[in-house]
Amino acid sequence: MQLDNIEECLEGFAKAAELGPDISDVFHHRGQVKLLIDKTEEARQDFSRAVELNPDFAIAVVQKCYADYRYAMISQNVGMLRQNISDFRKATERFSSCAEVFVLYGQVLTERQEFAEADKLYLKALEIEPYNATILVHRGLLQLQWKGNIEQAVELMKDAIKLDEKCEFAYETLGTVEVQRGNLVVAVDLFDKAIGLARTETEMTHLFSLKDAAISQLKVTTKLGIGPQLLKPNIGNPSKLLNICIN
Repeated sequence: MQLDNIEECLEGFAKAAELGPDISDVFHHRGQVKLLIDKTEEARQDFSRAVELNPDFAIAVVQKCYADYRYAMISQNVGMLRQNISDFRKATERFSSCAEVFVLYGQVLTERQEFAEADKLYLKALEIEPYNATILVHRGLLQLQWKGNIEQAVELMKDAIKLDEKCEFAYETLGTVEVQRGNLVVAVDLFDKAIGLARTETEMTHLFSLKDAAISQLKVTTKLGIGPQLLKPNIGNPSKLLNICIN
């Protein structure tokens, strides 16, 4: 999907929906785009339509669950949130061979600080897709937020890169962690690799901003003749790092 021009993208999906009103994929993909641009209610409608057209479409089902979760959080609807968690559980039972179901549910439980359960879900996802590097990155982020274990997080992210040297998410996330650790030269190299794998101008702009910030910090440490450890941000709250990597 071309996401650099959102309006053009949505116009294309609108035409596709007119031409193929019974094609589940059209509504599923449009729902993904709308979720990315925070049109959560519209995303829910598209995912609902996709599931209505194809009830066995596992990815659409779980992404509808995720969109419902986001909406419940925004609207602070406790009843809906309770139902949503139940829907996620049912999805893991119904689509037990779909890794994405466990990954998205794991992300939700991580946000809810149910870390041990989230880790079990990521491990289950890895059983299903042992070569999915992104899952290892999510486990690394979980270790940061759960235990503040930066060493284990770094190892998991390095394992992700070994598993898939084209995993942009792994380079970006590990680069962000290395900035936090004061390893600025390493971080710049990781951001460069992520930039080379970026798929859209938006992603590239975000990655360049991370790289430029690391370079600026490196220049300051070099000019002042001090160690980068003295300038690195406080990682006492690992959830801040989690937000940086996800947003």
